[in-house]
Amino acid sequence: MPVKHSFIFLSVHDSEYSRTGNLHNGLIENGYTSTFTLIDKIDKSVIRSLRNLKSSSPQNAILIVGSGSQRIAILLRILGVKEFIFDAGWTLTESYLSNKTRFSFRKFIRTYILDLASFFASSRILVESEQQKKYISRYFLVHESKLKVSLTGFNETKLKHVHPKKPKEMGDELGFILFRGKRNSESGIENIASLSRNPIFSKECFVIVTNKSVSDLDWGLKVIIINRVIDNSEMMWIYKNCKVSLSQLSDSSRLRNTIPHKIYEAAHFEKISVVIKDSAAHKILGEYGAIPIDLRSDFAGELHKKISNLAGIDIQAEKAKAEIKSRLSSKMIIEKFISDL
Repeated sequence: MPVKHSFIFLSVHDSEYSRTGNLHNGLIENGYTSTFTLIDKIDKSVIRSLRNLKSSSPQNAILIVGSGSQRIAILLRILGVKEFIFDAGWTLTESYLSNKTRFSFRKFIRTYILDLASFFASSRILVESEQQKKYISRYFLVHESKLKVSLTGFNETKLKHVHPKKPKEMGDELGFILFRGKRNSESGIENIASLSRNPIFSKECFVIVTNKSVSDLDWGLKVIIINRVIDNSEMMWIYKNCKVSLSQLSDSSRLRNTIPHKIYEAAHFEKISVVIKDSAAHKILGEYGAIPIDLRSDFAGELHKKISNLAGIDIQAEKAKAEIKSRLSSKMIIEKFISDL
């Protein structure tokens, strides 16, 4: 009879932090024992606990260090813990390089060394895409056998007993084009504003749900901006009533390797995502789950042609359901994670 493992998570972010939290919650939902410890600062008591972790843990327990917790991975190795998984997802180096507003060569080197040391400290590394796997192998000299792809997925448990609720900002609009995400250098929010102003989209309503003000941008006439954090019931209503979901639409090189988490939200609600052609998100979603666009071409015309065909969108969404359920559901992601152990 195969051994059923238990799991111990250590992270500098709480369990709501999307990637590692999704893995922890997914394991529990699928019948595994999993504990999550938040380490918001490293002091003597934390060091003592980590030193004794191996001897105090159950025999079949697997230790997992959460995304963004490079310093914990390095500390574990210094303390003599050799066997643990680092759920890296992506590299801090890529995140730093994608910030176009400022650059310090000294900080870049520090960030690169932090990534490098944490990768060599870990016995296994989880990444979010095949492209990320190749990137880390090439630029950090990590053997590909040490790298495993584990999709981020969506925390389906948080929607239990949740019912759709219309956000107060919404009127009677249905079948709108949705963008939900952070405003940052990768979001391509300027491209989305440009789409809303384009005359060919004059009959379409855009709904923008974001964390920072976008009032400095020039928007079209039919745009609803929700500039706050929405709750799960509002999120459910938004996705159930949108036509398509816009992913990050920028020329950021990081999108070749990383996958915006909101595509998993859209996939959960069986909505098609508009993504950059040949990006990691495009390759994950496959033929039916995505509408790929090329920013170097007439992407507005391409997109309008595809989404104005409502029957075609419905057929594509129907075909995407089987693919989404077979690869992107929490159950399938956990099954693959367990089989890769």
